[in-house]
Amino acid sequence: LFLFTGARNNLLDHQALINRGIPIACTSGGPSKETTAELTWALILAATKNIVDQTQLLQQGQWRNSDSVLPMLSGQRLGIIGLGAIGGIVAKVGAAFGMDVVCWSPNMTPERAKAAHCEFVPLDTLLQTSKVVSLHLVVSPNTKGLMNKERLQLMRADSVLVNTARSALIVTADLMEPIPQDSPLRHTPNLLMSPHLGFIAEPIFSSFAKGMVDSLTAWLDGKPIPLPFK
Repeated sequence: LFLFTGARNNLLDHQALINRGIPIACTSGGPSKETTAELTWALILAATKNIVDQTQLLQQGQWRNSDSVLPMLSGQRLGIIGLGAIGGIVAKVGAAFGMDVVCWSPNMTPERAKAAHCEFVPLDTLLQTSKVVSLHLVVSPNTKGLMNKERLQLMRADSVLVNTARSALIVTADLMEPIPQDSPLRHTPNLLMSPHLGFIAEPIFSSFAKGMVDSLTAWLDGKPIPLPFK
């Protein structure tokens, strides 16, 4: 039995296991979509409200400075790239803040966008007009490296790019120009990073643990695996 947590595994050689007759089981993701959407908004607000720099300013014994004059999100445009379950939640919160929410994905239609209370626009338009661009696509041959130099250059100079999907959606080397020699992403003051925290929450780990135990117990007892990987 090959058992992993969550519903996706892009590193697994599925066919090799199938050829050897090894069953593959996964677990429910629990409320990971909700927690990832929460992280998305934590990053959006931290970036647009300059939370890190303003905290450091106070820690240094100073008060407000010129960077303390912050933008409002209300009335600004939120561009959602990938309007799945997570993107849909992010879009709802943006609308609640009074943002103009637009969306794009490779298979998006105006009808689907309208059902999610978003406006479907071409990708270039989304990038050129959005204050906040949030990525929520699955990595595939069509989406890997989607945010390359050409598309990044389309974005507004004052825009914020948030990626709580997969790093492969962005050509990392194209994020900065000129590119410093020594690990620029570790020393960039306007960059917020997290160690893949979207699904790190107690309810999700509880769901993972239960799924692992249920699958292993069923396999040892010769019963059908509750959640076989497909």
